[in-house]
Amino acid sequence: MLKRIMELLEEHGRLTLAELANSLGAPEDAVKPMMDLLVRKGRVEELGGTCPKGSCAGCSFSCGDSAAVYRTGVKHSTDPGGQQGG
Repeated sequence: MLKRIMELLEEHGRLTLAELANSLGAPEDAVKPMMDLLVRKGRVEELGGTCPKGSCAGCSFSCGDSAAVYRTGVKHSTDPGGQQGG
């Protein structure tokens, strides 16, 4: 699932936790620990609480202003978990 998260972020640029969870068909509380891991590994950057769409008006996710927004970060390896070989 980490690889799919990276694919989604590379495809869309920025996504909220709610958008990622919806795209993955998983609950937010299951996706959040994976995002925390990717942030710790430097693969993903957490941007804070601004909606990437600029406004939640008409947004089907209703994330509000406190939503975590993620984008791809510095890649350290080809492994989606950020583990380096050797």
